[in-house]
Amino acid sequence: MRAVTNRFLQALQYPHKLASTFTYTVPAGQPVNLRVAAGTVTLDTSQRTRRTAALTVYGSQADYEAITTPGAAFHIDHGVDYGGGQTEQLPVFHGELTGAVQRVGDGTITLQLADHMNWLARCGLVVPYSPLASHSRTAAISDLVTTAKPGTTVVVTASDTGAVGSQNVWTDSTVDAITSLCRDGAMDAFFQPDGTFLISDMPSASSTVVWTASGLLESVERTRPMDRLYNTVVVRPSATDGSQTWAQQTAAITDTNDPRHPSKIGVVPYFWSSPTAYSVSTAVRAAQAILFRVRGTTETLNLGLISNPALEGNDLIRVVVPALNQDPANIYQHFVDGFTLDLVSGSMTVQTRVQPTS
Repeated sequence: MRAVTNRFLQALQYPHKLASTFTYTVPAGQPVNLRVAAGTVTLDTSQRTRRTAALTVYGSQADYEAITTPGAAFHIDHGVDYGGGQTEQLPVFHGELTGAVQRVGDGTITLQLADHMNWLARCGLVVPYSPLASHSRTAAISDLVTTAKPGTTVVVTASDTGAVGSQNVWTDSTVDAITSLCRDGAMDAFFQPDGTFLISDMPSASSTVVWTASGLLESVERTRPMDRLYNTVVVRPSATDGSQTWAQQTAAITDTNDPRHPSKIGVVPYFWSSPTAYSVSTAVRAAQAILFRVRGTTETLNLGLISNPALEGNDLIRVVVPALNQDPANIYQHFVDGFTLDLVSGSMTVQTRVQPTS
């Protein structure tokens, strides 16, 4: 979760006024404010481009021409208006335009935006990337990001210290290279809503709760899809130079009381081809991290009036639901897989995974 004050978190538990700032900046230009009629920000950790936004803004033909300038950067801050001229806002989106439609006659422009992973996906590897064998995975990811988008600030909090290894070459896709390095190092890598690029550890059983949602809860709606019931992860060597001498490694749910144990639903495998794991221990660590990521029960919690724009993907949150009708009070502890934040009403729908116990 992004850093906010205790006053901000307390305000989220009660009805409050919202404050938002919307700007765009053309290359070598200054930020220009947008007049927004409606807008949402969506986070989806299953996508490489994690944050997208949709805005309806007021503007003229000249505004449309400026907004659609190639390379323009869009930034959204959102938060709480305490009154008396006091606000607390934080970044919820930073990225670029992927589409714009001007409705001639009503003075509105519809914008589709995506974070700068869209930039990395667009800018492929013209020259194959082949780092030194001693180059760390985190350094290789940083190189890929700053080469494709110079000037990007890369923040590394990941604990992985593994090296890329010998004769690894990535071609064509910058994002494919980043994805393979992250999987082997049990890492996550993405653009944060302030425009920086973060390389972090994947969540684990030791993750701690970052926020508890309680108080004015408008509704809780739970849905549970049954199409991603993975219980086994298979990691296979994929380097082509013969340097990976280990056989495929498997991590699986072994607790027979687990509802996803193979005795209950069969073996449901998730396969990963590893290009940079050069030991059994590294492959096993990658398999265990992937299993933890895919095994949580997927659900959706509609939090209604309770929303928190400071949330980030893979945050562990607790939702306290009071006793309703014949149902007793309950507490849900979930990882955030994604959300949609309405920038006008402040409501939020959160997609989550139930926290695995190990």
